[in-house]
Amino acid sequence: MPYSNTVLYATSLTQAGGALLTAAVLHGLSRYHASTDYLRHWTRSWLALAVHLLYGAGASVLADAYGPAHPAAIAFAAVAAAAGYVQIGWLLLGAYELTTGGTVARHSGQRIFIALALIGAATSVPFVWDPAADGERFVFRVGIRAATVGTSFFAAAYGIWHSHVRAHELGPRLVSAAFVAYAVEQLHLFALGAITLGTGRPVSYADYVGMVDFLIQFAIGLGLVIWLLEAERQVAATAAAQVERLAYHDVLTGLPNRQLFLDRLRLAIAHARRAGTKLAIFYFDLDRFKTINDSLGHRAGDRLLQIVGERLTNLLRAEDTVARLGGDEFTLLSPFVEHVEDAVAIARRVREAVKAPLTLEGRELFVTTSLGISFYPDDGDDAEMLLKHADVALYRAKAAGRDTFELYTASMNAQALEQLVLESSLRRALENGELVMHYQPIISLDSGRISGVEALLRWHHPELGLLGPDNFIFLAEVTGLIVPIGEWVLRDACTQLRRWQLAGRRDLRTAVNLSVRQLQQSNFVNRVARVIDETGIAPQCLELEITESIAMHTADGTLETLRDLKRLGVRISVDDFGTGYSSLSALRLFPVDALKIDRSFVRDVLVRDYSVRDALGEDGGVRAPPAVDNTAIATAVIALAHSLNLDVVAEGVETDRQLDFLRERQCDAWQGYLYSRPLPADAMERILG
Repeated sequence: MPYSNTVLYATSLTQAGGALLTAAVLHGLSRYHASTDYLRHWTRSWLALAVHLLYGAGASVLADAYGPAHPAAIAFAAVAAAAGYVQIGWLLLGAYELTTGGTVARHSGQRIFIALALIGAATSVPFVWDPAADGERFVFRVGIRAATVGTSFFAAAYGIWHSHVRAHELGPRLVSAAFVAYAVEQLHLFALGAITLGTGRPVSYADYVGMVDFLIQFAIGLGLVIWLLEAERQVAATAAAQVERLAYHDVLTGLPNRQLFLDRLRLAIAHARRAGTKLAIFYFDLDRFKTINDSLGHRAGDRLLQIVGERLTNLLRAEDTVARLGGDEFTLLSPFVEHVEDAVAIARRVREAVKAPLTLEGRELFVTTSLGISFYPDDGDDAEMLLKHADVALYRAKAAGRDTFELYTASMNAQALEQLVLESSLRRALENGELVMHYQPIISLDSGRISGVEALLRWHHPELGLLGPDNFIFLAEVTGLIVPIGEWVLRDACTQLRRWQLAGRRDLRTAVNLSVRQLQQSNFVNRVARVIDETGIAPQCLELEITESIAMHTADGTLETLRDLKRLGVRISVDDFGTGYSSLSALRLFPVDALKIDRSFVRDVLVRDYSVRDALGEDGGVRAPPAVDNTAIATAVIALAHSLNLDVVAEGVETDRQLDFLRERQCDAWQGYLYSRPLPADAMERILG
């Protein structure tokens, strides 16, 4: 080919310098950005290009000096051609990983590069022994590769432009444009070779295309630098946004946290103050969440919180804010609430949304919530005060029986203070010996004799006098004091039973109520066994009562605890039977010996004979007839228990007619005011004789 050798060599060296410079830039970027594998592939691609250009120039020098068929010229040409085709492979591999995020298996990549190297080496051999075939040799060595390189760079540019990478930013646009320019230059080079081969005359400016190549290489390197700087900026912005979200949002539910809620509440208060409007704060939590969390596991508890968060989010208006304060506590800010009726409607919607059935760990659950409500400006003029008063109202809702809501009133502060004082006193009651046991007889319907007693806790408060469990058991449960108090009750009841047995009532049994927290203690069975051993009672003389609500939220660990107690010889009974949601499942799952019919059913068993005597309650007030036929319910419970070989004990028997009814249905035992109120141990001892 009649090219100027000086210009040709200078052009090749310029192109090789540009390729080495681009490779150095890519190498530096790949070291700084360790996770970008495509940069390492492209570094190798431009190194291969530099080898291709340098060895190509060397092959041209040797061909001019010794002829193209000289072994050294052929070897240099083969290395140059192999490197040129390997460059294409590294380029496409990097583009593939950049645009798809995928990778090519190592052994597959090795096969591809070996094949490309062999193809490249093969293109350097044709027409080397024909000195007159310069044009044909140029087409094989340069033209075919130029066409392949041009096509490959077009494909890489297209992939970058349309990939998930932010092609709308300057860096990706510049790289894509430079790739297109390089592809055009290579295809142009192929066209020049074809023209020269066809006409026999070289194009006058062809020797200077290398300068354009150098500029394109520079543009590629600059574009990559800009691209990665933009990516760094985006990563930093994303990290900052994530940090801000973590600072103001709950990780588990994605809801605003306390800080963000208070910020929005303060803004809402400022707006309401200027506009002269009202707003409402709702403070609520999930009833018996700890029972679910402890029974089904923390994963189930976390999922429950997420479900509740999703339901609340879907429930609210655009201007409302719902937040998770921690644990199972949520708050809701509802601006523009002018009337109490509006707040009540919102509270009811929240209750219904939470109450909808859900499935956790393969179990269908019915979760309820209790809410406290406060208003601006009626109940406070700052965020902290409104939140505090809503919390006080929530506490009153809990004390009222859960699954309800309470509006804050000023008197609640005094009541909350009383509860706080009572809680402090309860913590000292056990060590001060203020807790005492009362006992209510359980009478066998067959013999008419006392077959057992139920141990009932009382608190002899130094200032308030004798308090029943309704006044402090809730506090004991929420503070965790129920565990040490429950253990003391068990020991004291068993000790007293042993005294009565030694006095002659060897067949007497005692029934002790359990809380779910006691059952969840890992060593509870060992504690019961130790109490039985230390007090000397027979295990079958101890009956442990669980409520049906425990059955509703039970887990395998609780069931296994009850089965261990049963293997110990202790009797198990279900208290308040019929008031829960899963009576039949409780009977199926639990190792039960007896059922206790709740007093609410016993009280009105004679609904069909409802009379003036029934209408006038013991306190002289008027009592409306029950809406449900409790006679049928009590009869069904007794029949069901007997069909399962379980004993039945009726609670709350107050009249002879109720007793006659139970006798007719062959109930096994009963207890109630008709025989005796709960009595201290010494008074009970006189009844036992």
